[in-house]
Amino acid sequence: MDDVIHKLLILDYVQKFCQPKDIVPFSRIYFAIPTVNPAVQYQHFITLAAWLLNQARRPFPIDKYEDPVSTLNRLINELKQCGILQNPDFQTLGNELSPVKLRIGYGELICKILSFLADVALMNNGFRFQLPNIRDDK
Repeated sequence: MDDVIHKLLILDYVQKFCQPKDIVPFSRIYFAIPTVNPAVQYQHFITLAAWLLNQARRPFPIDKYEDPVSTLNRLINELKQCGILQNPDFQTLGNELSPVKLRIGYGELICKILSFLADVALMNNGFRFQLPNIRDDK
C-alpha cells in the first residue's frame, strides 16, 4: 500500500481529492485491512477509483443511488478496458475480478487495483517510471 500512497501523492490527491471531499488522507494501511465502518471504506475505495479513472481521462461517474453491484460491474469493465488483465500482476485474476470480491473495499486485490489505476493516471498525465540515473562523482 505504500507504493499506492506515493503514487497518490505524485498525483496531488491531498489537494485534488481529499480536501474537496473533506476526507482525511488515507494511512498507508487503510485499504489493506478492514476498518470499523466497512461501508465508509467501500465508499472511499469506489470514490478513489473513480477519481483515479477521471485523472486518467476516463470519466467514471458515481451515482449514490446506483446499486453497488452495478457500480462495481462498471468498474470491472473499465479496468478491463484499461488493460488490467494484460498486466503481469493480474493475469491470474480473471475470476477474482468480481463485485463480491471488490465489495469489501480492502485487501490485497483492492490495493493492487488502486496501484494499477494510479499507474494509469500517472501515465496519462505524462509521468514516466524510469530507473534512477546515478552519477559517479569521481
